[in-house]
Amino acid sequence: MKKNSISYFIHGTHIDHRIWEPILIKQINTLFCNIESCESRLVKWSGTNSTLARENAGEILLDLISKDVSQCIPDTLNIIGHSHGGTIALMKSNELRTLLTKSTEINFITINTPCIIEGPKLLDNKVNHFNIISIGDKVTPIAGFNKTGIINSEISNKTFIQKIIFGEFSYRKSLNSGEVGSIKSSFPDAINIYYKDQYWLRGLSPRTHFTKHRGYLRRNRLKWMPLLEKALIIKNK
Repeated sequence: MKKNSISYFIHGTHIDHRIWEPILIKQINTLFCNIESCESRLVKWSGTNSTLARENAGEILLDLISKDVSQCIPDTLNIIGHSHGGTIALMKSNELRTLLTKSTEINFITINTPCIIEGPKLLDNKVNHFNIISIGDKVTPIAGFNKTGIINSEISNKTFIQKIIFGEFSYRKSLNSGEVGSIKSSFPDAINIYYKDQYWLRGLSPRTHFTKHRGYLRRNRLKWMPLLEKALIIKNK
C-alpha cells in the first residue's frame, strides 16, 4: 500500500480536461496507487496545436508538481497524458527527478501519443512507461510537431495553411521514415499496449478527434484497461 500517491492528467490538442471522467481517474489511481483515495490533478492548458503551447503546458505541469512536492514528496507519482498530453509529459520528464527523491516511483501512461522522431524522449530508465495504442489511429500521423524542434512563437501564431508551409506538421507519408518530425505509434523503451477502437465516426467535435484516437472513451477503456492491468502485474512480478 502506497502511503502518498498523486496523479496528473493531461488532455491533448483541441480538447480540454473534461475528457477525464471520474471512473477513468479512479481506475488509474487504483491500479498505480493501490488506494482509491490517491490525489489527482487535472492539468489545464490551451490545447493549441503548437510546440510553444505544449512547452507552456509543460511549465504548468511542473509548477503543479512543485507545489505538491513542497507539501509532501509522494511515494508514487503518475502522469497520464492523452495524445499531445503525453508529449507534454515527455517534454518535462527529465526535469521530474530534480523535484523528487530517487526512491519516488514514477509512472507514465500515454494514450494515443505519437512517438516523434527527434522529439521529446524519456531518458530516465527508472520511469515506468506504459503506452496505449489504437490500431490504425488516423490522427497521430499528422500530430503537428515543429520539425526543427524550435519553440517558435511566430510559427505558432500562423494560420493552418501557413503552418503547413513552415513545416509545423508531420505527414502520414512520414510514418517510420526516420526523418526529423516523422512519427511512430510505439515507443521503443515503453510497454506498448494495442487495442482496437470501438467507435465509428461518433463525436466528430472537435474535428481532429475522429475515430481511433479517443482512448479515453468508455468502450475503448474497457478494451485497454484490462491489458494495462495485466502488463502492470507482469512488470511487478
